Amino acid sequence: MQAIAQALALVINILKGLGSDYSDIKSAIRVRETVLPLTELQDILLEHEQQVNDAAASNQPLIPTANATQTAPRQSNNLDRRPTYNPDRRGSFSRRGRGASSGSSRFSSSQVVCRFCDNVGHEVKYCRKLQRFLRDNNIPYLSQQGHPAVNHITTTQSPSGQQWMFDSGASHHVASDANLLPTYTYYGGPEEVRLGDGKALSITHTGSTTLPTNTSRSLSVSNILCVPKLLKILIFVAKLCQTNNVSVDFFSTHFLVKDRVMGAPLLRGENIHDVYYVPFKHVPQVNATHLSDVSRWHHTLGHPSSRVLQFLVHKNKNIQCNPQCDFHCMSCSINKSTKLPFF
Repeated sequence: MQAIAQALALVINILKGLGSDYSDIKSAIRVRETVLPLTELQDILLEHEQQVNDAAASNQPLIPTANATQTAPRQSNNLDRRPTYNPDRRGSFSRRGRGASSGSSRFSSSQVVCRFCDNVGHEVKYCRKLQRFLRDNNIPYLSQQGHPAVNHITTTQSPSGQQWMFDSGASHHVASDANLLPTYTYYGGPEEVRLGDGKALSITHTGSTTLPTNTSRSLSVSNILCVPKLLKILIFVAKLCQTNNVSVDFFSTHFLVKDRVMGAPLLRGENIHDVYYVPFKHVPQVNATHLSDVSRWHHTLGHPSSRVLQFLVHKNKNIQCNPQCDFHCMSCSINKSTKLPFF
């Protein structure tokens, strides 16, 4: 036990000396139930250091993308585990020993798969196809020498310009503005949304909405994470299919959402610069406000005069009534009338 405690203390001291570039690795190591051997820890750190140096040497722009949207796991027993939709695309750390060949590393450039275009040999932050898409749609992206991505993604498009982006690499539905959703609640949990470059963005609300289709049926989109720092509305394809019992067929120019039982097309989306979209139709939240009877407010407020009631309605918007409406209060008439002497 003493040896394990000493090894754990040594690992903790090593992690404390690492910079912010190693934040993901430090978080993954700390949630392990067993102490990571020092030889394996050294291999992981050297491998990550090489990746950081390679990224710093290149002048490719660092593009924030939510294609790897996920909530940070609270507990994990496996350093390689990440809650993404496609397990074949998830990142992991190599567990080769000291004497193993470096060619077996999972971070080999020949085995890296871009989460945006699915091509082998580059990461999503270096994807030229994604850069072209962002440039053509006037979406700001972060250069390698810039500030953190959350400082550059501070504005959202207007609701009329929003579109649903169908994403097979995300793990949750994500929206940029809670006001775009008919129903939403405040979120105060610890989870965050992680971008493809490792940046973490805070979640402010969770909500739900529906996708209108070409038929009378609508598609339910629940448990949407609201992240104000993002510019797009992401639909997690797998979750949409599971929730609504539908399938999604992708073609070169468009895609179709079909009913799995009947096979009938429900929704059609377009391929815009190799990204699949559905136009976003904002359904404003309608709060039916019943104008209470003016006499009810007259009794609630203690029988004020018409002039006082009109002043209160003007100053307090919570009082929903029309003070100009004529009404008769029997109690006011009795109390304000002249009393006759009793004989």
